[in-house]
Amino acid sequence: MKTPLATILRLVFATAGITFIAWSLAASWSDRVIAPAGTVISDEIILSQPTTFVILDGRVGPDGPQGTLVLESTQAIGDKPLRWTITADDLDQDDQSPQFRPGVMTTLRGARLGLLLVGLVMIGPIFVLQALRWWVLMRSRGLLVTLGRSFRLYMVGCFFNYAMPGLTGGDVVKAYYAAKGADRQADAVVSVVVDRIAGMIGLLVLACVAGLLTLNPGAPELARHVTLYFWVILAIGIVATWLYLSPSVRRLGSRRPWLTRIPGQRLIRTVDAALVAYRHHKLAVTAAVAISVVVHVLIMTAATVAGHALGMQTPVGLMLVIMPVVIAGGALPISPQGIGVMEALAMALLLDPPAATTIQIIGMLITLRLYQMVYSLIGALLLIGGDIHLHPGTSGQD
Repeated sequence: MKTPLATILRLVFATAGITFIAWSLAASWSDRVIAPAGTVISDEIILSQPTTFVILDGRVGPDGPQGTLVLESTQAIGDKPLRWTITADDLDQDDQSPQFRPGVMTTLRGARLGLLLVGLVMIGPIFVLQALRWWVLMRSRGLLVTLGRSFRLYMVGCFFNYAMPGLTGGDVVKAYYAAKGADRQADAVVSVVVDRIAGMIGLLVLACVAGLLTLNPGAPELARHVTLYFWVILAIGIVATWLYLSPSVRRLGSRRPWLTRIPGQRLIRTVDAALVAYRHHKLAVTAAVAISVVVHVLIMTAATVAGHALGMQTPVGLMLVIMPVVIAGGALPISPQGIGVMEALAMALLLDPPAATTIQIIGMLITLRLYQMVYSLIGALLLIGGDIHLHPGTSGQD
């Protein structure tokens, strides 16, 4: 059996993303000291360029280095690596003094558990809200399912999304069980598609609105450029949606005989009718987008809390501007859970030692995914318990 091209590409991008993360962490695994150019090592040695040192001997606690440190340069200066003895008091005094950069283990030891738990708690409501969003969209189309069953199936879908990436997508699972036993299977399946679209629109709207704050002088230039791209995408999406739903445009398209020669006409017309029907449910669609905005605000805030728990000192205001852009970039269907994509974008926008280091940024995004994976285990328990069918009376039809 041939592996679908989409699966191969998904695995390739996932591997590339994991490789990028591993390479970034490996480059800064150990505690380091970076001495700027002009630093006087001894009467004979003055550094001509910034130089990185590793700590050979000395104590580094959760709060940073303590006492006397013996350092060694990572590259040879002359015939051999340079050794240098300094005290912790000599570090981080100003921009012209040696700067301490914690490694992975030091960063983890210094993490603030209370803030990490706050971030975990903040993620919890998003699953209820997402199930509510899907339920609103289904009810608007006359699919009379209960909110409880919607939540059960939504959590099972989350389990497949977060805990089993690359195997069976959560949306596919939801679509299968939503259609199973339904009188209007096309409407049930399309409700999953529209739910996903509403989530993307909500994220795009949040990124565009929050991105307006990048106009202030303190925001990175790249953030302004990315915001502009999101505004362009939003504008294109609005125009494309209007053209797709416009009765005039659709009548014009129906007169093109070549359209009738596309294979699978019956299925296409059925799905098309289910999609177009949502133009008569503007209130439900608007509510779904509004719920999506709230969901992404919670995700973004939880990520910010996790970052500060790991020692990031980036101002909260700037984090709240940039994180929607990072999360929106990670939502692009490039790699599972945006692995590698979010890290690269976040590092481009947030990396500013010592306020935000590579380890802290990657740790923040990994923590955000772990938050979601923890809650997805609820879906695993519901899957084991059975009766995850959306429509009553279908549990015995497998």
